[in-house]
Amino acid sequence: MQTSTFGLLIPGVLLAASCSPPPSAQVGPRPIAVTVASDVTLGLARDPALAAAIGDISASEIRATDSTLVSFGTRHTMSDTLSNTRGIGAARRYLFNKLDGYSKACGGCLRVEYDPALMEMRGHPQRPVVNVVNVLAWLPGRDTTRVLVMGGHYDSCICARSDLGPLARFEATQDAPGADDDGSGTSAVVEL
Repeated sequence: MQTSTFGLLIPGVLLAASCSPPPSAQVGPRPIAVTVASDVTLGLARDPALAAAIGDISASEIRATDSTLVSFGTRHTMSDTLSNTRGIGAARRYLFNKLDGYSKACGGCLRVEYDPALMEMRGHPQRPVVNVVNVLAWLPGRDTTRVLVMGGHYDSCICARSDLGPLARFEATQDAPGADDDGSGTSAVVEL
């Protein structure tokens, strides 16, 4: 991760405590194809600082972070919070430490913190209260009139498993690797 001097950048790796059905199970109209003008740069100015920052993004680092998140087996909101190798707790500590390492490498440019909140698991028969913890990293810029927020959720679930019945989204012990929901999104935010 490289630091940059444009804008106020506040990347946040956020936890979403719900699962949506896969696209094949969603009901409603399909998106309509839209024709895009052939000159997509019309009216846009190239920002050399932004182009340089984008050039520093590492696909291999994104992949490595995603693979590490998958290695925790499950990152379900109600999964293990104490293990260092499995569950949501291991994932949140890994993300915090990775962002904190980036901060140390840039002389403390990032403010990394946990953002906990007790949340009731609506829809669950017992309605348990779970400590949902976001991992935040703040990178202040020079322009205090603008804020850029980026986020991804690092939890995962096996929501679409029909063999587990209607409460599949609350299964917190079986593997739910979540590389594409949303390990890869979280990994991209961490790399940015």
